[in-house]
Amino acid sequence: MMEQVARYLAPTRLQQALAALAQPGGATVLAGGTDLMPQSHAGKVRPAPLLLNIRRVEGLDGIHVDGDRLVIGALVTVTQAMASDLVRRHAPLLVAVGEKFASEQIRNAATFGGNLCNASPAADLATPLVALDAEVELSRLADDGATLTRRVPVAEFFAGPGRTQRALDELLTAVHVPCAAAAQVARFY
Repeated sequence: MMEQVARYLAPTRLQQALAALAQPGGATVLAGGTDLMPQSHAGKVRPAPLLLNIRRVEGLDGIHVDGDRLVIGALVTVTQAMASDLVRRHAPLLVAVGEKFASEQIRNAATFGGNLCNASPAADLATPLVALDAEVELSRLADDGATLTRRVPVAEFFAGPGRTQRALDELLTAVHVPCAAAAQVARFY
């Protein structure tokens, strides 16, 4: 099914990625590829004529604290999150999730944004992020070229198997997780 792709873009800036998503016909977004590639080869996903590889977009691969929220960039891999002192301190449940997440090879490639946008009912990150009251940050380009963002609770982000609240011109840019209180205990089995 990848033969349907007529154009390939690999932007390095968010504005470039958002401009590509705003074009008529839309785009298929590629980050880690752990879901998209097998699904497209099996004929379960039909890519748009534009394949937008966001892997090199600056600013989407970081982890930081903003007030009382841990902000995890959409391109952060499960392995990166597991190794992060900030994640260990402020969202230790996500480390436990990572330890049970697929194989090491998949953990090294699978991104937070891709895992959520795939919208699989079996997505490893979905249930823990719902339990943590996390939000996704969606960005799009305004008519004047400015970047507009909105946040959607992860619990409301999913519209059914394989479907989300993300508009075609939006990109999931981050996940915002409330920092764990000292007395908070969470487990993942």
